[in-house]
Amino acid sequence: MILRAILAGLLFAGALNTTTAALAAAASANSPSGTGSSGTARPTDSTRTVRIEVLDDKLVLVHVTVNGTGPHLFLLDTGGASTVVSDTLARQLGLIPAGSHRIDTMSGSRTVGLTRVGGLRFGGETFTGVDVLWMDLANLRARDSRIQGVIGQDLLRTRSFLLDYETRRLTFDPAIPLEGQHLPLDWSDGRPLVRMVGHHTGRGSGAGGGQTSAALRFVIDSGGTHVILFDHSPACPAAQPLVNALRRAAATTMTMRNHGGSRPVMTATVDRLELAEGKALRDVVTALVPMDPEQGRIEDGLLPASLFRAIYFDNRANEVVLRGR
Repeated sequence: MILRAILAGLLFAGALNTTTAALAAAASANSPSGTGSSGTARPTDSTRTVRIEVLDDKLVLVHVTVNGTGPHLFLLDTGGASTVVSDTLARQLGLIPAGSHRIDTMSGSRTVGLTRVGGLRFGGETFTGVDVLWMDLANLRARDSRIQGVIGQDLLRTRSFLLDYETRRLTFDPAIPLEGQHLPLDWSDGRPLVRMVGHHTGRGSGAGGGQTSAALRFVIDSGGTHVILFDHSPACPAAQPLVNALRRAAATTMTMRNHGGSRPVMTATVDRLELAEGKALRDVVTALVPMDPEQGRIEDGLLPASLFRAIYFDNRANEVVLRGR
């Protein structure tokens, strides 16, 4: 089966700078009941399904209750390791900062606040004592001013879930597994990776001619809008020949924006991204994003979840199931 794509995303990972005691104190102050623990889920025994919004047919939005207030609109981000509240919402709720956290974005590294909320609920699931980042989400809110936060893999990974773009539904622990392409999951700094092979055929007989292929590791990113390949990543030298070939073929630039910042990048078209034998994405418009060597990412790029009709994250079997468009 051939899937066709003209797509392209980014989030963050970082290093903690706080103390357990400070987080516990913040949880006590930030919880309506005066209690807080370690970010545990209170699971349900049955399948739960909720409606989602999909912004511009790409970004998944869910309604979240924080410390009993809301619902507030959050971005659901499978490519983000951490849950985030906007500085606007943090001030509205009177949250107490308890430390700091370094995050890596396409604009470089920055330090943001860290706190713990007493309770957070979405999709029929309740999480208590949740450590959240506290940051300016101006770029994200420019796309939809209602957005007040981000749900990351620190919460999502605790359950298996089906993200269905076609029916606009999020289902935890679905009773009927999704039919589609099964791929094993790897993990990098709390973000899910899948392996693919990229192919690009250069035009002409010179240095840019011939086919260049590379094994690639992509983060599946529901918080991203573009396929991304990292340029000059010190941790991913095997992908660099493909990136070099794409850079030679690049004819356009675009401005990439996310809640970490914005920057101009080159774009080029990857001929094929192979999921498995006989299954591939074709003619994939890809952003080439220079990598800061200090970030130390091991993935080669980001793959928007919106490329597919539905995605099932089976966190018990540690695999993902992709249903193509």
